Amino acid sequence: MPYPVPFQLPLPSRRFCTLVLMVLAFAAIGPLAAAGQGDRPTLEAHVLGDAADPDLLERHEDGRYTLTGRGREAYMGRDEGSFAGFKSEASNFTFTARIADGPEGTPNPKYGISLRAGLEGTDKAINLRYDGFEHNRCIQWFMRHRVIPEDAQGGRQSFQDGLERDRTATDGFYMRLVRRYPYVRLYTSEDGEQWQPVADDYQVALLPQQVWVGLQVTAGGDGNTPVEVTYGDIDFTVDDDDATAERFEDYEEYTPPQRTWRMTQVRIPGGDDNEITPFLLMPKDMDPADIRGLAYSTGSKEIIHAGNRMMEWDSGPGQLRKPKAMDDWEGVLDIDDLRPWNEIWAHHGFVRIGGAWGPRHYEAAVEALAEATGIDHLPDVPFVVTGGSFAGGQSAQAARRYTDRTIASAPLIIGMAGADTENPDVLATPHLHVYGSRDGSHHDDALRRIPQLRQRNAQWAPSPMWDVGHVPNTADHIFFPYFFEMARLRLPENPDYSEGRVELKRLEYNDGWYGLVDTWESNHPEVIPVAEYEGDSDKLVWLPNEYLARAWQSFVSHKPRTVVHFPMNEGSYAFGGRRPHGWRQSFMAANEPWELVASGPIGEDVTVTWYSGLEPLEVVESHDDNPYRVTLEGLEPGLHVIHAIVDMGDDGKEISRPTPVLFTEREE
Repeated sequence: MPYPVPFQLPLPSRRFCTLVLMVLAFAAIGPLAAAGQGDRPTLEAHVLGDAADPDLLERHEDGRYTLTGRGREAYMGRDEGSFAGFKSEASNFTFTARIADGPEGTPNPKYGISLRAGLEGTDKAINLRYDGFEHNRCIQWFMRHRVIPEDAQGGRQSFQDGLERDRTATDGFYMRLVRRYPYVRLYTSEDGEQWQPVADDYQVALLPQQVWVGLQVTAGGDGNTPVEVTYGDIDFTVDDDDATAERFEDYEEYTPPQRTWRMTQVRIPGGDDNEITPFLLMPKDMDPADIRGLAYSTGSKEIIHAGNRMMEWDSGPGQLRKPKAMDDWEGVLDIDDLRPWNEIWAHHGFVRIGGAWGPRHYEAAVEALAEATGIDHLPDVPFVVTGGSFAGGQSAQAARRYTDRTIASAPLIIGMAGADTENPDVLATPHLHVYGSRDGSHHDDALRRIPQLRQRNAQWAPSPMWDVGHVPNTADHIFFPYFFEMARLRLPENPDYSEGRVELKRLEYNDGWYGLVDTWESNHPEVIPVAEYEGDSDKLVWLPNEYLARAWQSFVSHKPRTVVHFPMNEGSYAFGGRRPHGWRQSFMAANEPWELVASGPIGEDVTVTWYSGLEPLEVVESHDDNPYRVTLEGLEPGLHVIHAIVDMGDDGKEISRPTPVLFTEREE
């Protein structure tokens, strides 16, 4: 049957939504306080991103509340304002409030009700509110699906929203959130009896199980003029079917068992400019004969992501940089709590090599590491190379210096490093430039150089992270599949380095695919085989095959409405620094059915197809006939790039952003 709306359930009447039942509410929200006409949850007032402030909330004798709002929204990735609410872990509940009196005094306040994963203001959240912005002045819905601590991390890409332009009342109306975990339906009403859906063309979801439920007011204007909003008829009901509802723990992850990793660091003296301390990091139990390639990170002081206390915390969970005191250290360190991000490299036969030294030192570094580890063939193992910012330029230098052993290069968050070359061997060495579109002049530089690279038949693929600044952000969402596919294409199936280097296979330009730059500011960028392209544009990037063309198409999709909530891969700093608060990365069990939760457009003409790479995924079960909440077929071990292609009929198609997930065999 068609899927025109997300739920076919009767809405509770206002009489049914009475004040909270004591027994159910105690389990879901904790303490209750008498408030006029019945039992209601205790509301705690906070300034988002700041401390609790009980003076923001006034409770009236008739059961109404007045919340004083502060702040303004500097950008859509962060909520500023005041919030008054309570915590709940219930999966199925209904929350209702009436806007009794709207604010006065600022030109563009925002006020309504909210579900929030936290109170920092950057948390995942769903807001149903009146938006007083001069071009809107109507009901707005808002879903932040990714925690964004700052605008440079992609704040403008962290949310989905929409307007109900026919609903312009500023007060005297009701708002309602109906949670049916993990989804939330939104409604407004003029009288509390007849309810009109909000966002009825979109599947709104909030993944965290425990949420704050409550009232939210943003003053607007310059943020320095507080405004007051009075709420009435506040009802919260845990619904009867909550005990059998889905919960977050139903979505099973499987992280590979922790194993011991060995870091070997050597010191090569040579004066201030030449003394280096390269390191090699690999699983202690890995057979050196199984090494397929080296993952070479250039110019970075970052060593490992781990929790070993011999290292130095960089304030984020599992993130470390080498302390200054270790610059002269050499030896072997066994680590038992390495972050599983590194398992992605090891699963594909790559071990990590790097340190704060440039490509001119590569041969000396790898030879010294070979001697220290006893892995004699290490200097003959080819590499993929990447680095960020200045180190991104060094990764391009490494590819230029060692074309015979560079499988692929991925300079990150830098301009088109190395693009001036006329050397045919360098142009034929695959490059993936990943940069933020709001990172200085890098995007303009790419647009200027892409035609020049096309004219030289360069096997290079610029790939913007939209609305991101000078940070790695989601760069590994594209460089992981890029590197591993390049290794598959360019290396023998089972390379044997005991007899020396193997010759890297040269890729044929005309066997590749083009990505059309003129279409990448859409939600369905176009890709086409080189042999089939008949246009005359030079604004083309080159990918070696359809698999990576699809990965690129998904990565540069401009702002698709389809977003994956679970499994999670919300970004990772690959080269040091702390992860933004709340970013998560899922690992899954191979060859077992698995759960997927997403949001996206809905309607009678909407068809959703889920993919791993180019392969459509078999839907084992569609929950409530919802194409975004499905159980999918088991996948073989390896890194899978999960994404959706959504056909919206007359409204065209879109492709979601990629969610790379490592699936591994479950160990008994």
